[in-house]
Amino acid sequence: MSPGHKNDLTLELCGAEASVRWQQERPDELWIGHRDQPNQTCVKDPALLDPSVRPLAALPGGHAEAWADAFRNLMRNILTFVAEGRDPATADGRDFATFATGVQVAAIVDAIAASARAGGRWTRLRS
Repeated sequence: MSPGHKNDLTLELCGAEASVRWQQERPDELWIGHRDQPNQTCVKDPALLDPSVRPLAALPGGHAEAWADAFRNLMRNILTFVAEGRDPATADGRDFATFATGVQVAAIVDAIAASARAGGRWTRLRS
């Protein structure tokens, strides 16, 4: 916690050609920064989402989704999987996080820590 930032959570990925930033306090917006074109702010609107993820946006555009909505979506997906008798090994990562997803996240966190130890240098992800 930093002074003046009571409950901030910002996730930012910076690449050589573009970067993206999501801020918890503006949950329905995704900022995309470009090197050689105007920056963009994408606003969540179920009508604009890919059909495969549209069910995750339970509220219409202009209504902020929140932390509880993420848990509702997760539990709905898990319980639907169980109720339908589906094999968890067939989950593709969109239904809920899998062990493979956890391994990928751990590799990313390891690379972030290695980058920090190396003074912020780019670090290759282990596969």
